[in-house]
Amino acid sequence: MIKIIAIILFFLAASIFSVWLKSHDFPISGEYNGYLIETSISRLFIGLIVFLFMFYGLIKLTFWIKSSPQRIAGKMQKNKEEQAYKDLMSGFSALAAGDNEYAEKLSERAAKTLTNQPLVKLLQAQISVVTGKSAEAEKYYSELAKIDSSRFIGYRGLISQAIENNELDRALELAEDLLKLNPRSKWINEAVIDLSFRTNNLPMAEKYTHKAYKNGSINNLEAKMNNSIIHYLRARNYYTKGKYDEALFELDASIKNNSQFIPALMLQVQTLIIEGEKNKAIKQIEKFWKKTPYPEMGRSYAGLFDDLPAEKRLAKVKRLAKLNPKALETAVILAQAAIASGEKELGKEYLQKACALKETKSICRLMAQLDDSTDWKNRAETADEDKCWHCPQSGARYAEWQLYSDSGIFNGVVWDYPPLSTKFEAGADKFLLIK
Repeated sequence: MIKIIAIILFFLAASIFSVWLKSHDFPISGEYNGYLIETSISRLFIGLIVFLFMFYGLIKLTFWIKSSPQRIAGKMQKNKEEQAYKDLMSGFSALAAGDNEYAEKLSERAAKTLTNQPLVKLLQAQISVVTGKSAEAEKYYSELAKIDSSRFIGYRGLISQAIENNELDRALELAEDLLKLNPRSKWINEAVIDLSFRTNNLPMAEKYTHKAYKNGSINNLEAKMNNSIIHYLRARNYYTKGKYDEALFELDASIKNNSQFIPALMLQVQTLIIEGEKNKAIKQIEKFWKKTPYPEMGRSYAGLFDDLPAEKRLAKVKRLAKLNPKALETAVILAQAAIASGEKELGKEYLQKACALKETKSICRLMAQLDDSTDWKNRAETADEDKCWHCPQSGARYAEWQLYSDSGIFNGVVWDYPPLSTKFEAGADKFLLIK
């Protein structure tokens, strides 16, 4: 637009000047080698302008001819680059479609033209991963990690390869290096904490949990859950070594961070019983039964009174039941205590109350033991599942809490009723969240 305005202004000025020159024109004459030359100032000016335009055109033509080879080469290179980018995108599409051989062919063709393009290296790395060429994949990811614009992708790929090769310590080192470059990245913070747990490096897990909470990568609830698990794992190590005082110290810290963490609560009760702190164990069970009625905790409570007569033992269980009378678990432990005391009819009564809350397979099977009819056995087949330790994602069940579920989720094993359907099949990639 500016260029057009400049041209218009130029011709306008030239027109005005021409009009002025015509009104002020005067003849010019001179003799050269016997020739008389006559002209005027306007003709001389026009001739000069024509000469300058022709001279400028000649210079432009000369430069155009001189630069033609370079210009043609540039055009050819541009066409090659455009084709290389098309090959690159087609390569990604072929890889997504499962045509690895064609994707590799396109990546090699694109690499010849786009020698320093990170996307080419990424495609080559992905092809190497899919085709099982671990060493080549690591080479390409290492090259990506050296380029500023693709450093994150490179490091993430290297971490993934280290995990694939079961080199968890190396994966943790790489994640730490990447964290230094991007300390506020949520994914990197979570990956470092995750790998710290996987390598059983509890001091590092604690350190990076604190840092992640401080920089806002994880929230307060996540930090407390991590810390609760860290203290619980330490306590479990002390417990297996017979260092019960140290275990109790860590368990207090674990429960302080998460008062509903069942594994820590149960281990605390077990440790108190071993240490001969029966009254403390009773108080802890009664305290947590109000909010966390865990069946094993109820059985431990009843077991603490095994030295009492059956009638008094049932009375003790009834005292616990009053702390959470509406819970299904309460009705079940009352039924079990009544049956153990020889009061089967009372046991049936409690089980019927439990069924009114939720008819589960274990309750029906227990009723079947007390009733000779096959009705309860049949009902057990169609009854709801009981609460259990399971992974909500895959539906896999466990005898006890696990640090990782089979679907790769940290603290992904929960105590609850299992889902009717799951998102993933059991046996899913255990490192799915990191990679």
